[in-house]
Amino acid sequence: MDNLLAKIDFDKYTWKSLPSANGFEGRGRLLAGGELVQDVLNRYNKGFQTLFFAFYADLTAEHAAAEVIEAGRDAWVKLRYLVPTIAALVTIDDEDSPLLRYYSTSADGVSAWANQTFTVHQTDVPEIDLDVLRRDLGQLKVPSQHDQETWMHLVMAKTGMISKLGFLFHTHHSPFDGSAVKILANLYLKEFAKALGGVKVADNLKWGDEISHLLPAAFNVILPTEPRPIHPDSDERPTFHHPYYAETQKVVQAFASNAQIAYNLKPRKGDSGWPKADTEALLFSKEESEKLMRKLKGESTSYTVTHAAHAALVMVNIFDNPPAAEDAAKSVSCEFLVNSRRYLQKPYSDREGYPGYALSVVPHGFPLTLFLSQTGEPLPLDKPMLVALMRRARDVYNKLKEMPVAFSFMVPVCDMFASLLKQQATDDRAPENAFRLSHDGPGETFMDHTFYDTAGHTVLEISKFFTSLNRPDPAPFFRVSSWNGVLELRADYNSNVIRRDEVKVYLEKWKEFITLASEITKDDY
Repeated sequence: MDNLLAKIDFDKYTWKSLPSANGFEGRGRLLAGGELVQDVLNRYNKGFQTLFFAFYADLTAEHAAAEVIEAGRDAWVKLRYLVPTIAALVTIDDEDSPLLRYYSTSADGVSAWANQTFTVHQTDVPEIDLDVLRRDLGQLKVPSQHDQETWMHLVMAKTGMISKLGFLFHTHHSPFDGSAVKILANLYLKEFAKALGGVKVADNLKWGDEISHLLPAAFNVILPTEPRPIHPDSDERPTFHHPYYAETQKVVQAFASNAQIAYNLKPRKGDSGWPKADTEALLFSKEESEKLMRKLKGESTSYTVTHAAHAALVMVNIFDNPPAAEDAAKSVSCEFLVNSRRYLQKPYSDREGYPGYALSVVPHGFPLTLFLSQTGEPLPLDKPMLVALMRRARDVYNKLKEMPVAFSFMVPVCDMFASLLKQQATDDRAPENAFRLSHDGPGETFMDHTFYDTAGHTVLEISKFFTSLNRPDPAPFFRVSSWNGVLELRADYNSNVIRRDEVKVYLEKWKEFITLASEITKDDY
């Protein structure tokens, strides 16, 4: 633990000038926090967490395919001007340290970039299925052999006038988290709607100026109220009595403790080859969703979908791998993911303010004693069990909001974790059978339903979306989200090591357990 007592200068994560290339300016910055871990997972664990965001659009008027393609490409170019990191690249130096690098460009250069990163797929059938394209792209390594790591795919019918579209954003996870890809999609669709309405959104952009739009690392724009580590220029000596180092120590101890007593999904063998990334989803009906969300809201206190989903997935773990009396000292270990944009200064804390990486992760466990009787027999997985777990999940999430160091602890914790992940890869680590979970929440948090041209006329509406990532290990990566009040459960998995029918059972049981919350009464809050 003493290696946590280091002085840290967050300024080392600011953008620095790079030697010019063909007359163009360059900037680079070290990856920090979760960005660093995402790079290690990508390089050392077979593309783990390569990220996708798919969204479906209905046009209010039919358009010729050529018009749609031109608008899509121009919006992609404009998005690079607004958020240059979609054209950035994670590079690795001789000491295995990753650097996020960006070079400015010219009009010709951005056209060549768009040729490599904006792809049109025209299908023989009118129905658009982005799951299929997502599976195909999941086989690819990131970055590509052409040193690209972010792409936009436009999918539409091959013949006739176009009224339905699909978009698939495909990227390295280091520059962007799951909230960022929604922000990017929203920014992109605003430009796409303008372009389809006749505005030349990609014209008259002053290339070279876009370099000033590079987002700072999240740790350089944290609210001033959050405790910082001691600066290297300070004479103060770091100790675990200092609030920053005390909180960081607690998080590391929680990770270590959870790892030692973890109780996971039933063991499965790992994949000796390259993973076959796949995804599966299960929807609630509109009526089921409304009833659940209505029941979760009590008069004086309430639960959230997050609490119910987390509790129910722990029950899936127990259903899949029932514990025995000798397992009583173990715990279902969970990583609680937190969107930490609330801890950033304005404008980065605004709705579209930070299309970058701003996630924090804190581990907590659900002791197996919760699921065993005094004689060591498994307890029923029923509504009382769900309520007990929801209460526990609610308490955990409330405590996360009260952490005195809510986000910046991720820098030293992730430095340590990245080093450990590299060592595990060298040691030919065992496959991970612990589920992962992301609570994506309502899509409306970051995305609009409707997009307009510059005259205020409706151009398109988003009918649905999904987020997905590559998962090489046997245990799926689960997520829960909603759009227009309809809940979706999703699982990303490697079909080389777990079958689709097994994943479907997980999703069906997850929904079954969540639905128990639709029957809670006033005494259950």
